[in-house]
Amino acid sequence: MSIFDVYEMKILLKEWRHRVSLNSGRMSEMLLNRLVEEELAGNTQARCDTSMYAMTINSWITSGDSKAEQQATEVLNTMGKRADIDLKLYAECHSLVIDAWSKSKKKNAAEKAETILEQMESLKCTLDENMLPKLADYKAVLKAWGKSRKTHAGKRADKIFNRMIDFSRNEDNCNLYPDQFTYNLLMKVWAKSREKNSSKRAEEILQMMETQFLAGDKNSEPDIISYTTVINALARNGGKNAAKRAEDILYRMNSLSEKGQLAAKPDTMAWNTVLSVYSTGNMPRAGRKCEKLLMRMEHLCIDNDSNAKPDTCTFNSVLNAYANSCEEDATRKAEKLLKRMEKLYANGDKDLKPDITTYNTVLKVYANNANVESMHNAEKLLRRLEENNEKHIHFIKPDTVSYNTVIAGWANSGMPLGARNAENLLNRMSKYALCGNKNAQPDTTTYNSVINAWSKTQADGSAQRAESYLQHMIDLHMAGMPNVRPDIFSFTSVMNAYSKSFETNKARKANSILHRLEFLHKSGDSTCEPNIVAYGTVLNACAHTRGTRQEREEAFLIAVAVMRTVRNSSNVTPNHVIYGSFLKACVMLMTEDDVRREPMIERVFRQCCKDGQVSERIWTLVKDAASLDLYERLINFDTSTDNWVGSFEAIPREWKSNVKENKRWQRNRRIKKA
Repeated sequence: MSIFDVYEMKILLKEWRHRVSLNSGRMSEMLLNRLVEEELAGNTQARCDTSMYAMTINSWITSGDSKAEQQATEVLNTMGKRADIDLKLYAECHSLVIDAWSKSKKKNAAEKAETILEQMESLKCTLDENMLPKLADYKAVLKAWGKSRKTHAGKRADKIFNRMIDFSRNEDNCNLYPDQFTYNLLMKVWAKSREKNSSKRAEEILQMMETQFLAGDKNSEPDIISYTTVINALARNGGKNAAKRAEDILYRMNSLSEKGQLAAKPDTMAWNTVLSVYSTGNMPRAGRKCEKLLMRMEHLCIDNDSNAKPDTCTFNSVLNAYANSCEEDATRKAEKLLKRMEKLYANGDKDLKPDITTYNTVLKVYANNANVESMHNAEKLLRRLEENNEKHIHFIKPDTVSYNTVIAGWANSGMPLGARNAENLLNRMSKYALCGNKNAQPDTTTYNSVINAWSKTQADGSAQRAESYLQHMIDLHMAGMPNVRPDIFSFTSVMNAYSKSFETNKARKANSILHRLEFLHKSGDSTCEPNIVAYGTVLNACAHTRGTRQEREEAFLIAVAVMRTVRNSSNVTPNHVIYGSFLKACVMLMTEDDVRREPMIERVFRQCCKDGQVSERIWTLVKDAASLDLYERLINFDTSTDNWVGSFEAIPREWKSNVKENKRWQRNRRIKKA
């Protein structure tokens, strides 16, 4: 290769460095490799200097190639093997690659960025002070961990932060001392972290920041982002007292701003974040607490504090608090808030334009209340949205969530016409979608709610009606509608409909639905994997089967087959509900003179004891169904001490060690005892 060829290749390398193209990284590295080959072959004119590696790294980073960060890292590693590198430029290349990884969406981006940072720290100790990472490098790695959302992100970020502080204690490295932005990044990592006590750690960092600022470090002054980040951490993982702690921070911000620390002055977003903590926490009287905060914002706004002006998000949070709380007057309060919001918007307040979330949240308030009046009001509001859209008023179209909310309300209302109303609403929704509203397409949740509505009514033909909608879902999905796909809830709801029906062949029908579910799962549909609820529902249908002796015998055999399937399954483990349902099936379906009855009860109860699944319900079933001889044999009854007679609390602890009763059952048991 001539001197001219070498010179031309260096010019091309610079050209590719400045060209933004998917091929720029690949072409630059190809030219670099060609020059390296010439250099190794003894061509003194083809000497590769540090700048060429830097240009190649730049070309990869700006190329937009899916492997750009990894390729840039490999070039950096190759660059480090040379003996004649410019350490200052080498450090800059490290910073470039760290920044590239911090912006990457790849799963291992944070680990890669931290690895390169650690290389710089190590090289600083062995080569030159120039290799010490800059503050921007530490910030980039913290940013990468914040984006990673990994469980251990907070702890990794803390280690990086502590190393940075250790380096900053050297007078020559004082520019590494964390500033406001660094603290905020660290808090954001913890705010997004899934680690236990992540919100507490975010609060500790904020306190550290405040301490440094009061000690005279003006670069550590907490700002609105600092406080809002901690409030967000409380919203995500703050525990029972999250809302109170968030509110305390808000008032602390207000107090600091009144004392002259204007950077901490709470704005609308800060107030809205605190409201969201209350609105999503399912706390008692959360709606009223949120409305008080709203009134406080309005008073501040009247006092010319435009930073705290309520907006649509503010009202939506208050409405959501009423929707999630169990307050008696929630519907009335929500109605008043909606009317006030609409009036303010009509009077010219453009920041308070109700959106679809506003109306959907009010519909949610009605649906959660689920009495006759509230459900009719929900229907009226939905009708108003439809009519307003037809008249082009506000241009707000009811969407799938709007209809699903009202349908679910009818399903959970327990009213005789609840299922029929849910069905009518589905039909109306389908017609509305056909007329052009693509945002109101029925989906899996829609059909599941209608099926659920039919499963909760014991009217004649309700189970068949639920099954017809399941079949319709399957047909629609097969016809190419991906948003309508039957899942485990679809099937278990139909099974439940048969279980609660008065049909004599309910066990057979429920079992056939279970077989369809198993077939779909074996065919590769992961959403249709049979779970413990599915098997328990079929057992429940068997236990409540009435009719002829032949029909009851069929139900018993189905129960035995289902129990065998559960015992042999690698995906589900029998719990106290399964054992209880099967024992009830044995008791209800076999007569006292059936020779199979007592051996079956004994075998199941002993296995139940072995699995630690003896609940109070199972204990009562066995005690009532077993003969005296069997009962004494099962509990190792000692007639001399009258041990354990009638006492569930006195049975061995290991018999009930794995029982996990749901909260509703525990609450009902406490009520009965009281």
